[in-house]
Amino acid sequence: MKNDKLPNIEHPEQDNAKLKQKNVSLCALLDTRTENRDKTYTVRIRIIFDRKAKYYTTKIQLSKDQYKSLTGLNPRGTLRKSKVVVIELLKKANDIIEGMPVFSFDSFERKFFGKAGQLSDVQKAFKQHIQEL
Repeated sequence: MKNDKLPNIEHPEQDNAKLKQKNVSLCALLDTRTENRDKTYTVRIRIIFDRKAKYYTTKIQLSKDQYKSLTGLNPRGTLRKSKVVVIELLKKANDIIEGMPVFSFDSFERKFFGKAGQLSDVQKAFKQHIQEL
């Protein structure tokens, strides 16, 4: 079972030629390097740039069999919802990468995760300040 090759997930509209021009590779995969206590693994987004890979969690936990079903044509129930989440995260990552004139992990992470502590309006700032007091 160790030699079972699990398929990667790519966004259906992903243009690999554009990514290749920037030396970037993007996919989602089941990270079987570390097993969770409940015998599941985390689905992660992998970005490779200049032969350096970084993995970003999707917080989706699946067994190998569930992952195989997820990558199939018609996943059912919660697997369908999980696949939609993964595809949306891949789309977001792909759009960010394509919109960058020059790729770097730092600028990608700022755009993908947003700036930590960024407040959009004054009311949120007041509420946060009151909670800190």
